[in-house]
Amino acid sequence: MSDKKASDDYTKTAYNKDEVHEAMQQAAAEILAAAKNMMPAIKFKAHIKKKVRDAADKAYPQKIEMSWVEGAGMYNHSCHLNAVNAVRDGRACAVVECIVIDDSHATAHYINLDSRGKYIDLTLGYFWAGADYRFVRLVPMTEWDSISDKLQALKDNMCKPVKAAMWSWHSTNELC
Repeated sequence: MSDKKASDDYTKTAYNKDEVHEAMQQAAAEILAAAKNMMPAIKFKAHIKKKVRDAADKAYPQKIEMSWVEGAGMYNHSCHLNAVNAVRDGRACAVVECIVIDDSHATAHYINLDSRGKYIDLTLGYFWAGADYRFVRLVPMTEWDSISDKLQALKDNMCKPVKAAMWSWHSTNELC
């Protein structure tokens, strides 16, 4: 196809600016309406997360003072596996189950105890420096092979206060 023919075809299919503007306004109105319909769901989810956070704050009062390892931080959403592997390969001495609490939610998490007796987070590293880490328990070696199940059990336990409210709405993986 010649350049002149392509140019002619383009001008024949050019859109009317008023039609485009009207279509864009209609699309924007539809998106806004959909967002307004979602707002109660978003507020409900935030409310549920806050309830879980408040319950965790009461249930796990023992705060942990964290130490930081230079260059640590895998940022891979596998804290439970990272913590077990760190002990198995000698970078740490123990696996620690904990909860990390902030203003709006709580997160089930696994960290390590190093040879100095210091708590270290090899998954988040310095990223969560200053966060409110709470001790749950030391994880015995006999549970390392089922650490994913232990993580799910901790999440389930954290979500007990809100189970009735979320029975058909969200899984514990999404909220906790």
